[in-house]
Amino acid sequence: MNRSLLTRARQVFVTAASLLLAAQAFAQPKVAIVAAADTASTSTRFTDPQAKLLATGQFAVVDIINATSSTPTLATLQTYDAVIVWSNVNFADATALGNVLADYVDSGRGVVNAVFSNSTTTTARIIGGRFITGGYEIIPSGGGSSTGSTTLGTIDIPNHPIMTGVNSLSSGSTGSRPTSTVLTPGSVRVAAWADGRTLVAVSSSPNLAKRVDLGLYPPSSDSSSGFWISSTDGARLMANALVFAAGGSNASLNPGASGTATPSPIIAGSGNVNLNVTAFSGTNPPSTGMAISANLSQFGIASPLVLTDNGGNNFTGSFAVPANQTPGQYTIPLTITDAQSRTGSGSVLLRVHAAVPAGFVVETEPNDSKLTATLAEISSGQGVYGFSTGASTTVAGEGSADYYTIRTPAAPLGIYRHRMIITTSGTAGHTGTLRGLTQTTGNINPGTDATLQTSSTTSTPPRFNQWYGFGKRERMQYRVAGGTTTTGEYIATLETTPVTPLQLSGNLAPGSITISRADAATSFDLLVFDGQLNPVGDFLIEGTAALTRTFTPGTYYMAVSNTNTADLRPSPADATARSSAVLELDPAVANSTTTLVAGLSMTFTDSVGPNTIATPKEGPFDVVWVKFNVGGGAVAGCNPADIACDNGDPLASNPGCTNSTTGPNEGDYNAFFSANGFFFQSGQGAAAVGGTCDIACDNGDPLATNPGCTNNGVNEGDYNCFFNNLFLPCV
Repeated sequence: MNRSLLTRARQVFVTAASLLLAAQAFAQPKVAIVAAADTASTSTRFTDPQAKLLATGQFAVVDIINATSSTPTLATLQTYDAVIVWSNVNFADATALGNVLADYVDSGRGVVNAVFSNSTTTTARIIGGRFITGGYEIIPSGGGSSTGSTTLGTIDIPNHPIMTGVNSLSSGSTGSRPTSTVLTPGSVRVAAWADGRTLVAVSSSPNLAKRVDLGLYPPSSDSSSGFWISSTDGARLMANALVFAAGGSNASLNPGASGTATPSPIIAGSGNVNLNVTAFSGTNPPSTGMAISANLSQFGIASPLVLTDNGGNNFTGSFAVPANQTPGQYTIPLTITDAQSRTGSGSVLLRVHAAVPAGFVVETEPNDSKLTATLAEISSGQGVYGFSTGASTTVAGEGSADYYTIRTPAAPLGIYRHRMIITTSGTAGHTGTLRGLTQTTGNINPGTDATLQTSSTTSTPPRFNQWYGFGKRERMQYRVAGGTTTTGEYIATLETTPVTPLQLSGNLAPGSITISRADAATSFDLLVFDGQLNPVGDFLIEGTAALTRTFTPGTYYMAVSNTNTADLRPSPADATARSSAVLELDPAVANSTTTLVAGLSMTFTDSVGPNTIATPKEGPFDVVWVKFNVGGGAVAGCNPADIACDNGDPLASNPGCTNSTTGPNEGDYNAFFSANGFFFQSGQGAAAVGGTCDIACDNGDPLATNPGCTNNGVNEGDYNCFFNNLFLPCV
């Protein structure tokens, strides 16, 4: 070999050896753990991550710098290609550490920030100083941490080098991770946990190309059983993040992107979804001329949506979700291209809720208290629509309970059973409650929020709440609360059914009447209403005691069931139980329990003797209604058509009122044809016996002239008798 060739061979060998050494050095970066993991550097909260990083074979050095006792200088940090930072206790000086880490990034080195130094609300455990004020954060600090088991979720940028070889990850039972899913402007999510919280995020800013945030607490289950499971790929994830931050990858990287859809969730057919996407430049060489399109074929949109380039790697666009879109969570694929002829991918998540049925009221946040309740004036077949994944009454949003003031429409006077029945297109789990006020020994406590009734999962239908009204546009306070699994919408539908009361046989004598439970001495509640279904003073009882009151002539209704059965009224002094919840707004009636009482019966005892009627409670939350007459029911006037006071009040409901002595007049006519008069009572059948308009036998004879005649209620006989006597004088 001649001298020239020998010299050239030596040069090639030296160059190759130098390149090999450089490649080896480049492939084996020096990194450091700069953490406040524990006060002792020998703690497994330091040594466990150190050992796992070294075991990946990707690092020449993994040193521990305990930041609880002192703050490293810039010169010390610059001996490393990248550092990983986290906290569990206080930093020696969080501000000084933030200043030096900002200088370190400015010098071209990489920083990986992990839990808790990127998430805790404890200021002394957050990287402070210029790291925050200078805009070096990716996950905004101070947002708090969440715990609980979860696993690897969506990988937004599948070809990102940080995710190479990361196929499984389990958080462990503690599973600490940032609560907030918000990132700083210009930051891009690379991957998420299964619960949607950030796992990996990077910056799209050229000045922060070596910044990475991990939503992971670095020590594994080998340090403590509740930490990330060591048999999964947490070590690989941390190692990849450090290699990326150190600039240790010289492979060409395709561009990528991730972003958000707003609003999400969205109600199908309710408007546009706005996509806000941040592009991630490819590397070696960097991307230029990036463009992004979204595939919307799953929403019935054939052509890809080309997003608008707003500069600064930000892209936006919008589209409408059709009303017939199937509810659920959708992953919207993104395609990213650059002028370097590379193509990358990304995705945006969007949750769609079912369209709102016609006639339904959509909740309006905030509505997490009685004071902020959404008003819903609805009829049977209509209802309310909303979302709830929790029961908070302090923080508005999907995690809060939803309060409504339900107002039923006006109807002819009568007894109506109202139900709100919850359904969902998602996972069942919502709970409905009727709200009210607490009382203490008969004193109602204003401003309180008591649960008077809670829906049941075993009732038929499941998850309904029930109360009774009288056609007087009564209001009811109603609440729906969800849980972590109830991510679908809820629909609560009003069902209204007329109730025909039982009729106590015969007439009770005016004066002292005792109403007691005939079948047992266990607790029961009863409430008394007049002929117009208005509450009668303290004519109610709770507990085991009987109700004894003085009754004047008239028609009355009794509501009876097991405890607790309530309206607006406090428990009277003679009740044996005086601390159950009551309603707040209007004189409706509700029962609190699903327990049935098949043998329930009530005895009415007047001066003549006892009169017993069976009143079985046959369904959850049922209240049994009994109509009874005192002193002959409809008080006799001066002729059969004289049924009302001069002002139109039925005589039975207003004893002693002003009533003409010359004969029937306009008051009687108005009472007979009122909303709850003849045409209403004629539809009640036998339940109308003794009512205001029941003045005659079926053949039209006045009842007073033909005792014991056939009388099946209010019918043509009463109509004929009324007009036969309306224009006659008193007799």
